[in-house]
Amino acid sequence: IEIMGNRGGVIYFTLMKNVVWDQWEAQVDVNCKGTMYGIGSVLPRMLDRGKGHIVNITSDAGRKAFPGLAVYSGSKFFVEGVSQALRAE
Repeated sequence: IEIMGNRGGVIYFTLMKNVVWDQWEAQVDVNCKGTMYGIGSVLPRMLDRGKGHIVNITSDAGRKAFPGLAVYSGSKFFVEGVSQALRAE
């Protein structure tokens, strides 16, 4: 694999005060863990070959929080942070 793209995402409009655990977990599982597992599956081989690109596509909600999208925004902020840290490594 020379280029890997992460674009997956699950979004639910849920106010935090409503506490909808299954929706929150689904967003974290797909948006955060899915990104990490994807990166982890290709990164070692890319490093061994000395080349490769990982492209993580998030959302405006990964740079600005919106009412009703706290968990979604948090998961996309996570992907932004991971992308920046991976680039720095």
